[in-house]
Amino acid sequence: MLARAGAASVVIAACYVGCLFVATRPTDDRNDARVIRRRCVASAVSCACAYVIARCVVGDAADARALGLRPPMGAARAVGWGVAVACAALGGEATRRARDAAKKTKKMGRDDDCEDVWDARRQLLTMRDYVCAPLCEEFCFRACVLATMRGAGASAASASAASALVFAGAHAHHYVGMRARGASVKQAFRACRAQMTFTAVFGVMACRVFSRTESLAATTACHSACNLIGAPSAASFRDARGIAAHVLCVICAMAMLIFF
Repeated sequence: MLARAGAASVVIAACYVGCLFVATRPTDDRNDARVIRRRCVASAVSCACAYVIARCVVGDAADARALGLRPPMGAARAVGWGVAVACAALGGEATRRARDAAKKTKKMGRDDDCEDVWDARRQLLTMRDYVCAPLCEEFCFRACVLATMRGAGASAASASAASALVFAGAHAHHYVGMRARGASVKQAFRACRAQMTFTAVFGVMACRVFSRTESLAATTACHSACNLIGAPSAASFRDARGIAAHVLCVICAMAMLIFF
């Protein structure tokens, strides 16, 4: 049964990536409005496929509670905890970006003519980055994969490892896209390796958030917050203060995940 559940987890990841490839080509501009709409529809289709696969493998074990749709602690509390974990884990990066933004604002002046235009394209980008992508990815890779593995008898650690691995593997397709857009093998490999490493680490954290809250909303909010802050960059580690901030924030996040 566990082998079947593991295979189903891989199929869920393949369905997610496959739907995206059917909807768009590797050379398409991901920020084009038409591409965003097609990818959002494809992601929704992949969620339906993931749910069907989970139900076929473990049946009633993939119920509303297992899928995180009925959190026992309440949605508001679960979402707050998920956002707090994300902010704690990436607090060092958030601090660095806030400091750089403050310096830039001071240098440019408050009355600068550059205005942030909130047009339809920006709205689509926001919906993709902070709503559609987090919700669909968390439903597929957290709710459905964890429900499938746990329903088959896997431990919480094993189920989390499976979720994190297939989640990281689902991002390997970015290598194909980068190569299609002209990147060298070395550049594409390095970028893809860094992204897969970050997504694997995030996947473990998100699994703990999901297991702790039993809430899809909590992991989606955590994912959205991480997308908003962004992955840690090399600039965050350029001085002792930045390194200390990252270490302290990671310790705080680990304490939240383990003890709360």
